[in-house]
Amino acid sequence: MNNSRFSKVPNSCRLPARPRRDGFTLIEILVVILVIAILASLITAVIGNSLNSARTAATQATITKLHRLLEERRQSISRNDLRTETRIVRTSLPGLSSNDVAKIVALKEVMRVQLPQRIDDLRGADRLFGTKDDSPVLKKLQQLNPSAAGSFSTNPPTFPPTHDAVTTSSELLYVALTMGTELGSGSTTIEFSSSEAVDTDGDGLMELVDGWGRPLRFYRWPTSLVLATPNSTADTRPVELLISGGNSQLWSSDPDDPLGRFRLWLIGPNITNHPRVLNWFHAPATYHIPIIVSAGQDGELGLEEPIDVARLGVWARLYNEDADNDGQLDSGEDRNGNGILDNLIQDSTKRIVLADNITNRNISVGGN
Repeated sequence: MNNSRFSKVPNSCRLPARPRRDGFTLIEILVVILVIAILASLITAVIGNSLNSARTAATQATITKLHRLLEERRQSISRNDLRTETRIVRTSLPGLSSNDVAKIVALKEVMRVQLPQRIDDLRGADRLFGTKDDSPVLKKLQQLNPSAAGSFSTNPPTFPPTHDAVTTSSELLYVALTMGTELGSGSTTIEFSSSEAVDTDGDGLMELVDGWGRPLRFYRWPTSLVLATPNSTADTRPVELLISGGNSQLWSSDPDDPLGRFRLWLIGPNITNHPRVLNWFHAPATYHIPIIVSAGQDGELGLEEPIDVARLGVWARLYNEDADNDGQLDSGEDRNGNGILDNLIQDSTKRIVLADNITNRNISVGGN
């Protein structure tokens, strides 16, 4: 074969070889990092939303179980004869000459000692500890209390040293609702998992927690959701966020006292300020129904604690302060230092604080 036909191309005519790349340029690396960051943020947001949805669902499930026990207890109390309790309140409290009024007061007293939210609720109608009308919850606490503290056997009883005050109503509710027929409840038996009943403060007493691990709060007579104080004007915006299905006529009536007899007794001469009456009852002629509350995802309760009951009728009041001592409630405080003003009833911020709260009255639990 004639090789002249395939003569070689002179080396000087060949194209120069491209230099081999050993890596990425800085711009390419930055682009990749940016893409990864965007994807990571999207994944984090999705995971975060999924976790919060799961925690919300877990909270609703726990509150639903509690609601069933709570309603069964209330119905059991309402069905009781209460003749003995009526006789006790007539001898322990002033101005109860009418048996009809005494029956209403007796019902409220039994609700208080059977469903306590503060340690003073463990006292009976005589307002003393160590007497026969002490709360049955106190008797059970004396059995459950850690031997190292022994505080519930003292007079007056106190919580163990490591007790965190924000867990008070949750701890008391747990004991009240899980003691079965011993405290006069019905037949329903409900178990709480280790993620629902936790001793978060190490005082030896279990408290009920939400899906974020924070203690639930219990308010027996949350009248201050409607009236900030007994003499204030009704504002139904807060209560409508936490209790569904109400109306203006409902909010201005005591479900235990439709005829206003309890109200007339409570505001009577030498009654309201009597030491056995003051701070022991709720605002009269105002709607109330027990609520179990989770602060929700933001952790902002938006309400005074169940143990903040310094005045008659101040139960579940919106949390506000008068930091500048001008006699007016401030527009808001940043109590936890998160840069967000707490509990502004005057604008949308207040509504946002309460809007993610989860209660047994704003979820569909049945039997409302």
